[in-house]
Formats: sequence, C-alpha cells, structure tokens
Amino acid sequence: MAPKSLPNSPHHDPEEGYILDLQEANGWLFKPRGLHIVWGNEDCYWRLPPEGEDGPVELLEVWWFEVRGSTKENLKRGKKYEISFLVSVNKDARCWNDLPIFIMAKVGMGGSCRWKRINLPIQDGDNKFEIPEGKFLIDVPETECDDSKLHFGLYEVWSASCKGGLQIHEARVQEVKENNENDTL
Repeated sequence: MAPKSLPNSPHHDPEEGYILDLQEANGWLFKPRGLHIVWGNEDCYWRLPPEGEDGPVELLEVWWFEVRGSTKENLKRGKKYEISFLVSVNKDARCWNDLPIFIMAKVGMGGSCRWKRINLPIQDGDNKFEIPEGKFLIDVPETECDDSKLHFGLYEVWSASCKGGLQIHEARVQEVKENNENDTL
C-alpha cells in the first residue's frame, strides 16, 4: 500500500501493512515502513527498505532525528504497556557516542509525555540490540477517555549535530502481564 504522505512531502508517513497486531501479546509490531520518519522520503537522509521487504530503515544523515509511531486502537484502561525499539549501529555511525537520544511516549494526544534518555552502546559490526536498556513502561489511566491511543517515538532534535549510521529494525508495543509489573521505572 502506498504511503499517505502529501505529494512531495519530505516525511515518510506510516503505511498500513507494516503495523502488525500481536494478538497473543496484546500489542503491535511496527516495521520501519509503519513508522512516521521525519525526512524519511529524502534519499539523502534515510534509506527505507523496498516496499514489501522486511529490512531496517537506515539513517544516512540528519540533524533533526524524529521517528514515531501511534496505535490505531485505544489501549486497555488500567494496563501498562512496554515500548521498545530493535536497532543496530553500523560502522559508519557518527555522533551517537556523544549524544543521547530520547524515547518518549504519551497516552492520547493531550496526555502527559513520559521520556527516558538513552546512550547508544556503540558496537563493532551490525549487531541488533533493544533500546532502551531496561523496561520503558507507560500506564494507561483507568478513567474512561475518548483518546487512549499510544503515541511514542525516538528523538534527538536538540544538539544541531549531524547524526548517521543508526538502523531501526522494528518498534514493539506490548501489554505487560501482571506478574512482570515489578519492573516499573
């Protein structure tokens, strides 16, 4: 399915077939084409996997790093959800050893934003690893509300430094089972 970006938009908007419903985990798996990527339609900044393929999106070079996703369905009231990204840092990576990135999330467009600072471990090779280290959880209020969709993302927009070499393989949102709730931040 074609992206919903405006004609000539420099940004990549999420494509329908790349957000998978993980029914058994009460969550979603976002493949790279299922994420909103600022400057994602510009080949000089990002390399998207070909349509229908399952590879990572590769950051070539940007100053404004913003990759985000949203659930189409409301989250279950009173539950906790874990958010993570599977990434790798290639040999051409630059600036990540000096700059943190931030994972941020909120429930509903008007919700309070929760965030965590992440220092990427720079590794030799293209080894995949999950960020953030440890759990990043968000609570869904028990009160009824019209908008309890999850809005989340990775950001580094404050440094005015050129960044590159990060590959995003997927993002995952899943409900936390009650016996794991001791891991809350």
